[in-house]
Amino acid sequence: MKTWARIAAAILAVVTALSLSATGAAASTITIRRDDAGGSPYSGGFRFDSLVPMTLNLQILGMNAVVQCDSIGLNGNVGSDGSNFVLSAVSFGNCTSDIGNVHSIGFEGLPYTQATLRYDPLPGGRDGVLILTDPGLRIRFSLSGVGTCGYGLNGSIPSLTVNLYNPDNPNRPDPSVPEAQAEIDNAPLARQPGSSLFCSSTAVLDGYGTLKGLGGSGVFGQTLYFTP
Repeated sequence: MKTWARIAAAILAVVTALSLSATGAAASTITIRRDDAGGSPYSGGFRFDSLVPMTLNLQILGMNAVVQCDSIGLNGNVGSDGSNFVLSAVSFGNCTSDIGNVHSIGFEGLPYTQATLRYDPLPGGRDGVLILTDPGLRIRFSLSGVGTCGYGLNGSIPSLTVNLYNPDNPNRPDPSVPEAQAEIDNAPLARQPGSSLFCSSTAVLDGYGTLKGLGGSGVFGQTLYFTP
């Protein structure tokens, strides 16, 4: 009887520990700081610049297709605790496709304001996470011979996850660049109304780049750091 009691107590202790751990992870808040873990909290403008081409993988009439932009820049604002997030502007550079010319491409429905930032480190991975849930988020492009394709969020794909890495995280996407980095890792998006029937029902977005804050000189050169 004592043996069973000890086993039951051990099981209860493990379950309780796991529950507390899960609760703590889910409730993690974030503080965005200047420079490093000991820096002062940062609120203000931010800038994302891609370090690799951003790709959108889809299918056209059952054939794999890729829309690629050599560069993409995102501008917005955020509070030091992740509040008051706004993604307000997007720019693209040299967008091409392996199945036809890209006549136009852009994000629609800006600004995006519905998002959650939290400190959510993973072993061997990210330090924080940005989860975009704005229903207006969508990217639309036009391909020669295909028409217009639009992809974004809907009831079946309600969010877009962006992994956040500190400048000293050895697992950041590009370890040679000592800046905070953001990564979209094969994130699915749903086809939007108004798209050509040639466009597949889903597409996958992939890419990463640097995140910087606005420095005193009015240039996006402020190193950012994520802590609890």
